[in-house]
Amino acid sequence: MKNKPDLPLHTKCDKMSKKKNLKNRKFSQWQKLPEDIMREVLKQLDFEDRSIIRQCSRTEMILADKIPENLNSINFLEGSDPTNKKYYIFLDIDNIPNKKLKNFNQETRMAVGVGAVETFCRIFRNKNSNAKRVVFEFPFRSTHRSIMPLLISELEKSEIIIKAREIAIDCNESTSKWIQKLLSRFEMEYLEKITMKSLSGKVFDKLKITDHFKRAKSLDLHAKKNPRGYTPGVDQTVVVDYAMLSHVEKYMLTVHQLVPEDAWKVIKNFRSRPNLPIGSFFNIEVAVIIDHLQVLRQFDVQPKHQPPTIAALQLSYPAYTYHVQFFDVEDSNNILVVSISIFDVTGSICSRDHIWETFRTKF
Repeated sequence: MKNKPDLPLHTKCDKMSKKKNLKNRKFSQWQKLPEDIMREVLKQLDFEDRSIIRQCSRTEMILADKIPENLNSINFLEGSDPTNKKYYIFLDIDNIPNKKLKNFNQETRMAVGVGAVETFCRIFRNKNSNAKRVVFEFPFRSTHRSIMPLLISELEKSEIIIKAREIAIDCNESTSKWIQKLLSRFEMEYLEKITMKSLSGKVFDKLKITDHFKRAKSLDLHAKKNPRGYTPGVDQTVVVDYAMLSHVEKYMLTVHQLVPEDAWKVIKNFRSRPNLPIGSFFNIEVAVIIDHLQVLRQFDVQPKHQPPTIAALQLSYPAYTYHVQFFDVEDSNNILVVSISIFDVTGSICSRDHIWETFRTKF
């Protein structure tokens, strides 16, 4: 006889709820358990099922909220309802499949609109909850205009501090109004990476003066007006002082242009910094063609092109490269590999014995 497939917990609860005397026959023993045992059981559930169980009673709610969440991603996304053609903000937690997410929204009434804000705040009211990545992605519509002030107000009112390794924002015309307040609710010592798409000069000017920016280990900033390609081009108002990036171990930038003097500043900074680990890199992509000969004239060493091996071409060697230069660094076991191509300058701290195997220019 074939075993029946194991149903999700919330489906089992729905089926059980239709039976008579459910509480007496099914849950009487559960409610007699000591709280520490109940807590251990709840720890074994995923975020979705625990969120459903916490609605059964006040006891389950209190116990569930004491359990810290360790999540991969929490995404504020923009969606649409095909029945009424309205746009709304919803919360995607650890990429719950669409079908399951739909049920999640209907059953818990907390992952859409204002409910998304309530759920997000509930997660981080527990000071031990954390996430690898928190994303705010709603670049086109106006739904975020009411959500973001509400979210920031709730975070401030409850004095909630968000523990996340990365914050990622798909910028829009109003991002500059709330970016500093939002960043202030992230634990600075815990945050390592800041990612921004469709970055404007106005937003960057607000970002670069924050302590979170000044302490970030990784930056992924793109001034493309629209990464999806509907309005191509790069925002020329984003002007970077590369001396501000002297603390960053890994960064990718998309800006309008890179003058030879700035390209050399970036290279010198990476070459002179002590104790940069293997895998540290910079990648600056531009819209205006780079004058690679002028960059070479800035060097304080004799330019010497290092043609890649066949193995390098099969690994991560960049295409359309004009010149590759090896620079010595403080650690004699490592080397800085700089590649200059038509629209980007990249550099990577590599192992001297395994140069191309350790060459990195992307996250």
